[in-house]
Amino acid sequence: KCGCLAADASATALMRQTAGAAERHPGSLLARLAKEQGIDGKTAFIAAKQGVKVAKRVVSTYIRYVGTGLVGFANVFYPEVFIIGGGISKEGDVLILPLRRFVRRNAYGAEFNPPIDVVAATLGNDAGVIGAAALVMER
Repeated sequence: KCGCLAADASATALMRQTAGAAERHPGSLLARLAKEQGIDGKTAFIAAKQGVKVAKRVVSTYIRYVGTGLVGFANVFYPEVFIIGGGISKEGDVLILPLRRFVRRNAYGAEFNPPIDVVAATLGNDAGVIGAAALVMER
């Protein structure tokens, strides 16, 4: 659905945002990477790490979308920690530190409650496969 978290904060959404930015800025390194290597969840992060302004905006916007979704959950549940998994979590501190700051600044009542942590999942994108294997091994 338009406006749902997955529409703006998923890896697919990041790829769509990256493609749009590359199309609007055809002379950028982002556009060159997109053309030469294709677009995946890492493309904007790679270009942003190399100082490409349009890629930095894509990454910043993506982090704001993800952060807004986390803040929505925080305002209802106020968890101790959000664990970010999937392929994008491999971006490490480039993703995690701004998300942590965003959540801590924007969660309702943050100034009166313990800070909510945001961390990358230690199993990354392999958690589902490892969990499935563990279930099979138990039998």
